[in-house]
Amino acid sequence: MDKNIDMPVKQLFEDEIIENGDAESAVIDLQQTLENIYSIQYVCSGGAGTADIEVTESINNSDWELNAAKVATGLTTGDTGIIKYTSGLGAAFIKVIITETVGTDPITLNVWLCTR
Repeated sequence: MDKNIDMPVKQLFEDEIIENGDAESAVIDLQQTLENIYSIQYVCSGGAGTADIEVTESINNSDWELNAAKVATGLTTGDTGIIKYTSGLGAAFIKVIITETVGTDPITLNVWLCTR
């Protein structure tokens, strides 16, 4: 039985991150996925900045913990990728945090969550 029929792919974020800025996605409820395994797809465009992507997890949607390592670092315009991610906490909720790291130029990111 596919418990995740309503959300196999969900856009988490689409925006420009200003110099030295950061942004986070809305909270994503993973309780309808089959496992705590999912992938994050990203496309970088516009601006000469660079970006890092982190995932913060929660088991109760109120206490948040960053994962041990950034899932993607040093992303620049034209970079695309898919990152397979497994929750270390068995998290029920996640948010994606994107940070511009160069400090001189913005960058635009589109980020999707793919669940199974």
